[in-house]
Amino acid sequence: MKLNKLYFLLTLFILTSCNNTELNLNYEDFNKITPVEFFTQSEENYGVYFYNETCNECEKIRDNILNFANNIKNSSTSLENIYFLEATIANLNQMSYYFEVYQDQNPSKENYNKVTVGVNNLNDFTYYGYPTLYILNKNAISSVYLGANSILQYINLNS
Repeated sequence: MKLNKLYFLLTLFILTSCNNTELNLNYEDFNKITPVEFFTQSEENYGVYFYNETCNECEKIRDNILNFANNIKNSSTSLENIYFLEATIANLNQMSYYFEVYQDQNPSKENYNKVTVGVNNLNDFTYYGYPTLYILNKNAISSVYLGANSILQYINLNS
């Protein structure tokens, strides 16, 4: 009887140890790109996650996006890869900031999406903020997920 209990406890320990899904992934575990490389990847369908390590919203979804990128091959998305573009001063200096002039109003995310979808080169590209997940098809932006909630919705629908 003691042997059965020991066998059961050992099996339970092994199963719980092996099923631990926390991988302690870091941004450095993935392909980082620069703005110049944004539209030049070899895959037909890929994502570019724009983030900053000091951004609270980026930190809130950090594990979600890293786990999603790590399991991209097992997801229901058509993406072949996700590249990571960090909003460093050097990188930000290579890109234009999206700017709308509205009296007493914030820039519109909807307008940003309209002017961003279809862009296929760095000269026409502007960034709105981070975190942002850009989906590219044949090196042109096909959709934009701006903000943590939007990105989480995309991940949840495609995991």
